[in-house]
Amino acid sequence: MNDIQLFNQIILLDKLEIALTEANNEVVSLRSMSVEAIESFLIAVSALKTIAVSIVHDERLNFSISEGSAQCELEASEEVLASIYKELDNAIKGNSTDKQVAGNLRSIQDQIKRESYKYRFLYKRNQQPPINLQVRLAESKRISLKRSKNKYNYKLKVIRGFLNQIGGNKPNYHFDYGSGQSITIECTIEQAIEVNRYLYKEIESLVLCKEWSIEDKKDEYFHKAIVSPNIARSLKLYLDLYYKEQDIISKLTRTYDFVDKMFAESEEGKLTVLYLLLGFNDLKFHLSEIKTALVISKPFRNDNLMENARRSLLETYNSKIEKV
Repeated sequence: MNDIQLFNQIILLDKLEIALTEANNEVVSLRSMSVEAIESFLIAVSALKTIAVSIVHDERLNFSISEGSAQCELEASEEVLASIYKELDNAIKGNSTDKQVAGNLRSIQDQIKRESYKYRFLYKRNQQPPINLQVRLAESKRISLKRSKNKYNYKLKVIRGFLNQIGGNKPNYHFDYGSGQSITIECTIEQAIEVNRYLYKEIESLVLCKEWSIEDKKDEYFHKAIVSPNIARSLKLYLDLYYKEQDIISKLTRTYDFVDKMFAESEEGKLTVLYLLLGFNDLKFHLSEIKTALVISKPFRNDNLMENARRSLLETYNSKIEKV
């Protein structure tokens, strides 16, 4: 018995199950699928994976693909699956403000609504009746974002990609995801020179994202730092939780807790503080967000690693005060 099987016996896991059962009026088998059918199935599975990972820490998720038509199951604890379902439910009702969730759920909906295709999409809960998401998506209008008063918001994000190009006249670099998908990240000339060391490598970047609430408008990205692989996952989780908080006090508490945790459990505590100094160094942030990074970094104000970054953030803080 492997570790996953043993774990499943000890803790009953909830599941999100998506399966392609028929394509062009023919029963689907994982062992024999047409090009069109497998493309549809992979779009749906990839979209489900992207939604789940964007909501929770990916170490708490377990995916499996099996026969029973072409079937993918996402297993996780009741708490984790409930948080994912809540976001799916919001998107179906038209109440989601998360562009990634709404966009990827729309991709699943597009596959479910295809003529001559039949999907099964269930939220299976232990000791409770399953919820049929396939029926809800088939009967719902096109998934769209909830209208926001703001056309855009600024958020720090950790994004991963294959660095395949560094731009020319206007400094930027590009992450290539294949199939014509790419992201352009704006940067300074000095940052471009630093980033060039990672050309043709898979890297993680801390970026400031101008996230548009207008669905057809692409988000814009601005470089902050190349993130150490040892800390990228923890930093991403922190930022995901940070932007789920509704008020500034809760957000700042998240920051303090994150730094305390990194110093207690990792050797990357100082590097964590450096990323906060670099990340929040922008007039677009709330004065309290900038001040928190300064307070946390105060014990390291003469540290060679952080001295310049902290000085620069202090200049931004003083400039922000003048504008208040």
